Amino acid sequence: MTSGVYVHDALLYDADQELLGDAVPFLRAGVDAGETVLVACTEPTSALLREALDGQPGVGFGSSEAVFRRPAATILAFQQLLERELAGGRRVRVLGEVAFGEGPASWSEWMRYEAVINHAVARYPFWGVCLYDRRRLPDEVVAAAERTHPYLRTGGTRVANPRYLDPDAFLRQLPDAGPDPLEAAQPVLEVQGLTSLWQLRQQLHARLAGSAFASETIGEFVFAVSEVATNALRHGRPPVAVRAWVTPSRVLCAVTDRGAGIEDSFAGYLPDRGEPSTGGRGLWLARMLCDHVTLHRTADGFTVRLATATRPS
Repeated sequence: MTSGVYVHDALLYDADQELLGDAVPFLRAGVDAGETVLVACTEPTSALLREALDGQPGVGFGSSEAVFRRPAATILAFQQLLERELAGGRRVRVLGEVAFGEGPASWSEWMRYEAVINHAVARYPFWGVCLYDRRRLPDEVVAAAERTHPYLRTGGTRVANPRYLDPDAFLRQLPDAGPDPLEAAQPVLEVQGLTSLWQLRQQLHARLAGSAFASETIGEFVFAVSEVATNALRHGRPPVAVRAWVTPSRVLCAVTDRGAGIEDSFAGYLPDRGEPSTGGRGLWLARMLCDHVTLHRTADGFTVRLATATRPS
């Protein structure tokens, strides 16, 4: 592994033996090199690897659902891990299975992560191999893997990827999903010409109070909306509109202003990009607290959509 450079591979496979034939030597080589070696996979994949490794010491296992819960949080956790391990003189390699979830919104969220991570940890001596099981992943997710990983591993071979795109270019060419289908319904809250953030927080709390959300999740979501609305008031162009929808399974909020929006394609993914002129830290906090945060620019203005799945108390 090259010193001071992030190495990012996608392992594409169609059979368990293909996975094991590549992943097991990768993990053992890391142990032999004295590196910190971690696996973050689904339980079925982890079970296969544990059996194949036959008690190999030096490999740590974690749940992909816990590691890959929200992109901004995952990036921060990896940065903190790398700083800690490098301080102890240890390089890091990770075999990861991103929890892409269900549906295009979740797929897009994690496709973006796979691009952003190339930028976020570029300076670290860190080798990550991401698993893509072509038997179960959607074609668009696999296709995105071939544009977000500089190296591809298939059939026991590892090659430089000619289809790899610069992270900024990849993020900018992703299609805009447009309005959430839930926006066709009547919102439970609609504020036109926002002036009072305190009043917005009170109104949103009231609309969510009788929902299936845990109180902690309600507080986090209201805080995230308030941060995005603050950005719209400070850096956007009035009037600012806020609309919210609640179902038994999720909550959605759209914050719209008439400004040009944010140009930085990495905005909100990295904690150190909170420049006052962009409101980036507020967007980062929103990405840390919400399951999905998307940015949309139209001829009429700029919209940030925040969504979170309900977690009953």
